[in-house]
Order: sequence, then C-alpha cells, then structure tokens
Amino acid sequence: MSRTSTRPVSSHPANFIQLFSTAIAQTKNSNHDKLNSQTASKGVTINEIVFESNAKIEPPAAFALSKPVVYYGSSITQGGCASNPGMSCQAQLSRWLNLDFINLGFSGNGLGEPAVADAVSEIDAACFVLDYWGNPTPEVFKETLPKFVETLRKNHPKTPIIVTGPYFFPYEALTAKNEGALAQKRKTAQEFVANQRRAGDKFISYVDGREMLSREQAFGLVDGVHCNSLGFYFCAKGLEPHLRKALKLRSRLAR
Repeated sequence: MSRTSTRPVSSHPANFIQLFSTAIAQTKNSNHDKLNSQTASKGVTINEIVFESNAKIEPPAAFALSKPVVYYGSSITQGGCASNPGMSCQAQLSRWLNLDFINLGFSGNGLGEPAVADAVSEIDAACFVLDYWGNPTPEVFKETLPKFVETLRKNHPKTPIIVTGPYFFPYEALTAKNEGALAQKRKTAQEFVANQRRAGDKFISYVDGREMLSREQAFGLVDGVHCNSLGFYFCAKGLEPHLRKALKLRSRLAR
C-alpha cells in the first residue's frame, strides 16, 4: 500500500512559507512523502487534494533536526526571483539537508531593527542565518549587527549563528564607491564575528558571500542583484558546508 503524506516545511509563524512539490513517485506499492508548494509572495488556498483510491495517509518522515533553521534578510533572502518557491536557496538547502526552515526575507526592509531582532529571538531555532547585508547602508549594518546578535544571544547562548557577507555584485567593478560599500560590509561582518569568537562565542561563524556567488557565477543574477534559480543553487552550494559544520551534520559528496 502506498503512503502519501503532506509535510509543511515550517509550522512556525513567518513572513511567508516556502514549500516545494516533489514529483509524483512512479513506483507503485511503495511509501513516499510529498511536500506541497506554496507561492513565495501570495497566499494560497488549497481546496482539495486528490489521492488514489487505495492510498494510505500516514505521518511523514521526520526532519533531521526537530528545530528549524531561521533565515533573516532582504529580498535576496526571500528568494523572490527564483523560478518557483522550491528553488530559493533556503528551499534547496532544506531538501539537501532534510531541515525545516523559516524564511524571514523582507523585500527592501531587512535592516536589522531592534524590534525585529526581539521577534526573531523568540523563535526556538536550530540555527540563525543573518543574511541582511543587502538593504542597510554600511553604517547601519555596522551599527545593527552587534545589537542583533546580542539580542539573539540573550535567549540562545549556544545556538549556532551564521553571519553572511555580500556576494559578488557586478556593479562592484564599475566604481570605487560601489566596491567600497560592499567591502565595508564584508569587513564589518568578518571582523565582528572574529571579535565575538575571540571573546569566547564559539557558536558564531562568518561566510563570505563570494563563496556563495562569485564573479564567475554572476550570470546567476537576473538584474545584477537578485539571484535566479541557478544563482540560488550557487548560494545554497556555497552555504551548505557551513550549515553542516554549524549543525554538526554529516558531510556528503560534492554536487
């Protein structure tokens, strides 16, 4: 008897929930889980789900960890330019690592405000990924990042925190001003994390965004800023080993 089940990617409140639909299994008389997709930017009402007459619905397989990975950031984090909700960086990582996730990507508004930090800190997460370098100025990023992490640490002293820096923007190569702004943000994030680790926080790490999307991978951008599905694949591939290390998950063969 085949098992057909629906597993939400996250049961926690979020700006939106990204889900991915798996292909219908071709094998009969076998058990398989199904993940149902929802759009990234609009609500979806599911009126009915049709199964084969002999299908048996059972609880789905568990995620690798009981808690979700929480991503906070901008429209880049939101995954708004992916071809479908399942091709965001976070959704791809969710499938590869079998992890629940919460995507708190706020288009144009990932600014690291104290009130947002307070709200994010209320989530019982397996890991926090602070990916909000895209919206604030270098000055605002430098001011808010330490406070954001301090707020998280009040409730989560040993929860892994990953801070990302900017990935490659083609306009970096156009003017010294553009290059300088992104370099400032990279320096801010890298130096802050290094100082935190020297002070004893061994659960925080920095990822240079150019490991996620480099100059050579800039064709993965739709407008020189936002990733397409291929760009998000590059981002997921670059972030994956850092997530595995932070969460102590077994490494796997290269993709």
